[in-house]
Amino acid sequence: MALLAVVLLLAIGCVPHLEISPAAQPAVSTSAKFPASVAVVCSERMKSLVERFSLPLDGRSDGRVDTAYYFEVGEPLCKSLVRSVEAAYARAVEVPVSPQAGAYDRVLDFSLQNSGLILPPGVSSVNAGSIRYTLFVSMAAYDGRTMALVKRAIVEGVGYPTGKRVWSWLREPVASAVEAGLQDLSTNTTKTLSAGFAEPR
Repeated sequence: MALLAVVLLLAIGCVPHLEISPAAQPAVSTSAKFPASVAVVCSERMKSLVERFSLPLDGRSDGRVDTAYYFEVGEPLCKSLVRSVEAAYARAVEVPVSPQAGAYDRVLDFSLQNSGLILPPGVSSVNAGSIRYTLFVSMAAYDGRTMALVKRAIVEGVGYPTGKRVWSWLREPVASAVEAGLQDLSTNTTKTLSAGFAEPR
């Protein structure tokens, strides 16, 4: 039994877990920020998001895979959303749960709706530019003084590999597409907030 447990641990340890860069931030700048304090809440499901992608061997089109890769997306995703809020508001603070009424001027609650990777047939590290990663996040805005819902919307992020033309391994452009998707989501979130999305009417 002990030997079996060791074998299982070794097998689990062989699954590559690849970290995504936590540096994603909005690609837009705002001329003026709203003078309000904002509490940012990221759902536990979103913060623990780990994407599993089974990637085909380069040049193979028969559907077989070489290995499964696990990309740790949750924490970089939440950090990018906090930066999105910081770009639109004078003060933004990530909090673990929704605060009590009156603690902040605004409360933004983010939760993951859907995400996915599109690998075109026959894709390889040589022609990886068509790889696409998409994610959809729900953004709920509350008036922090009363905790009344102001508005709710779905924000989308789409990413393609950037930088290199030829990659050594297929996992590299996949990671690049995920990071580009986070940046696109961050940019779209900032644009939405800067337009007054979370401001009570």
